[in-house]
Amino acid sequence: INLCVVVQFSTNNGVQWQVLRELDFSSLLEPQVVTIELPPPAKTPYTVFRWWQPQQGLSWALDDVLVGMNDSSRTGFHDKFDGTTPLRHNWYRIQGGEVTVDCLSLDTALTFNSEAIDSEYAESWDFEVTGSSFLQFELSMGCSKSTSFSHGVRLEYSTDCGRHWSLITPECVPPAIGCAGYTQSSIYTSTQYKRWKRITVYLPSAANSPRTRFRWIQTHFTPGAEGWALDNVLLAPGCPWMCSGHGLCDNGRCVCDKGYGGAHCVPLAPLPSLLREDFNENLQQETWPEVYGAERGTLSGEPLKSGTALIFKGVRVLDKGRNHLKDELLVSVPERSHSVLLQYSVNGGISWLLLDEFYFPSSTDSLFLHLPLPTSAQTNATRFRLWQPYNSGKKEEVWVIDDLIIDGSSTHNPPVLIDSFEEGPNESNWLFYPGGNTGLYCPYQKSGFLRYSDSKPNINVGCTTESSSAHPVRLEFSRDFGATWHLLVPMCAGGPQPSSLCSTELHPASIYFPGTTQASHVSIRFRWYQGFFSAGSNPPTWAIDNVYIGPQCHDMCNGHGACVGGSHCVCDPGYSGPDCSAPETPNPDFLKDDFEVDTEHFRLLSGGKPSRKCGIMSSGNHLFFSEDGLRMLVTNDLDLSNTSIFDVLFHVFVDLYPVLLQFSVDGGLTWGLLQEFLFSNSSNQARLVALEIPLRARTSSTRLRWWQPSENGHFFSPWVIDQVL
Repeated sequence: INLCVVVQFSTNNGVQWQVLRELDFSSLLEPQVVTIELPPPAKTPYTVFRWWQPQQGLSWALDDVLVGMNDSSRTGFHDKFDGTTPLRHNWYRIQGGEVTVDCLSLDTALTFNSEAIDSEYAESWDFEVTGSSFLQFELSMGCSKSTSFSHGVRLEYSTDCGRHWSLITPECVPPAIGCAGYTQSSIYTSTQYKRWKRITVYLPSAANSPRTRFRWIQTHFTPGAEGWALDNVLLAPGCPWMCSGHGLCDNGRCVCDKGYGGAHCVPLAPLPSLLREDFNENLQQETWPEVYGAERGTLSGEPLKSGTALIFKGVRVLDKGRNHLKDELLVSVPERSHSVLLQYSVNGGISWLLLDEFYFPSSTDSLFLHLPLPTSAQTNATRFRLWQPYNSGKKEEVWVIDDLIIDGSSTHNPPVLIDSFEEGPNESNWLFYPGGNTGLYCPYQKSGFLRYSDSKPNINVGCTTESSSAHPVRLEFSRDFGATWHLLVPMCAGGPQPSSLCSTELHPASIYFPGTTQASHVSIRFRWYQGFFSAGSNPPTWAIDNVYIGPQCHDMCNGHGACVGGSHCVCDPGYSGPDCSAPETPNPDFLKDDFEVDTEHFRLLSGGKPSRKCGIMSSGNHLFFSEDGLRMLVTNDLDLSNTSIFDVLFHVFVDLYPVLLQFSVDGGLTWGLLQEFLFSNSSNQARLVALEIPLRARTSSTRLRWWQPSENGHFFSPWVIDQVL
């Protein structure tokens, strides 16, 4: 027996009926939404419909019948839930929600706190969505009575009248490839929305259609406990720059947040360009608007650097507020097992771009990081976040940060430093001074713990006349932003092997022991030094050219030009632009070399040559590195913006020194690590290595290099590569 319900229509008051669809019982055992598109004959001013079961049998039920949607959809809507517009005007269905006063805002909102056991959701009508459309709304879960750790609300869209739903923003986290950037999904959890928060989202191209509907849905919850609320829902063709993430779009114009103004909601006053944070005090809401899963403390009672640090144990996000930035970011974090993403946003957190991804090995040693900021991050309103997408739970895979510096202006690096500490330390002179405070200290009966006079620092250690070797104070300098430190003045005692930094003057090192008070004055100079050679020797000749020491040009000419006077770049052939970042012709996007002919794809080959030695690689030549000195292979600049995988045939022998595969996106000024090939007995065989190219290496001007470092230029064994693809 064919048991079904027939949906029919008539245009002559029931004299004749035509079938729209037969609804089979076997496919409708669970409640579901059925959508039927009307054919042209059914679109009349006098159409009637009926649901008819030809044969008596199983019972059935019907609910939420909707007939008569327009062929053309509106392009947007704005619902403030203030009673000025009926809910049915913008919403197709609302289940479990009602317009009532919210506990936090004391204003009306669409609140979901029902006792129902089914899903709670708000589903809009169909709207026309184009490439310029965007969605903005406010969400709060702060009125929840839940005792669970987290519950979530999904934001989805449908282009087929609600038959199929997709997340507005799918999750993209490492090691996923193919997505535009690492981002959280449009599933909003209670841990991040305990207070009202405005959300602005880009709509994916797949959502562009004449009929697109949206829904906010909570599928799993505890009835009466895990509440949430919506307000100020806006779908619009777009405000200028989406209000830069710092305003509410209203009728095509931006209503800017406090401190922002203009048509695009830009800062009314310059934002701070320098941040120093040692996490020894409670975090300021203005500086750190969002911190999740973190607390201040120490690691087993031991400080990471000094005082307390910020320890992340739960769902881990650290969002740094907006800053005006130009130059660099410094951050110190310990190594842990899960990767942590450092991202930045120039539109108030609407979208996030990757600055770096930290892969933490099993070691728990602290790691110092210095990261130059890309040009795209150097805006008047940039924010940063550290985000660990996944972890194994609370108190598992913990990571810690301390002594974070964001320096967005070169004006904070003055050529002269003077500080008498009469009014306390001049904050523009010092990054951190843990354990230090101003006050009287012998033998000077004045305020100050360090005095500068005529550029000669005076120092006293221990406030005693008894000399001691215990706990001295070292005066040091760093040339790599604090990663490594060296004595400003080395020990020069005239021994048989004096320091290379010593002059003819004999003097102690800049280590100040208790019971001593002294002053020092030093100058810094540069030299290129090959060594001392006796008469009759025949050392290799060398030459230098285009030496420049002075103010830095923009982005150091991106490694493709010479800096002139710190004001402009003279670009290398093939590059142009004020910072020499634009190739005049596109770089090749493909590299394949079997080393059978001249290695024209490489800009540097040192320590190796094409050879047929070893006999265990693929047929023909391969690149055989067996010479002492510098072992390095550097490619020309490549366009890797659309490349994700890199293959190379590799053979490593037993040696003390690994081979590093690195990449550079600034013409060789700086290099990031792609892979470290270690030497061992098990590696003494040829193998094909396939590597994923990280997002930060996928640029239009990326070069690769293989480099085997050595302290003295000597090596124990050769290594071979072939079939680079």
